Amino acid sequence: MLAAHARRVAEMKPEGAVLVALVAEPEKPLMAARARAELAAALGMVDYVVEDGGVAAGIETVELKDMEWTLEFMDRVRWRNGGGGN
Repeated sequence: MLAAHARRVAEMKPEGAVLVALVAEPEKPLMAARARAELAAALGMVDYVVEDGGVAAGIETVELKDMEWTLEFMDRVRWRNGGGGN
């Protein structure tokens, strides 16, 4: 998770609203779903966290414009750890 993601999540929550974070399963995750869920839960503005488990296919979701940043970040982490990029 990037700082930009946390800022975006904070901007998405209207005052007084309940925010549920859906932790999706990327193609090549850097961390286990449980660890990603714990990161999302650590954000102060998040009220509940749900692991996707394949249920998001039928749910309308908001796509983050920064998906490209996320993929580049994941490639950079894999490269730095000797795993190569995409």
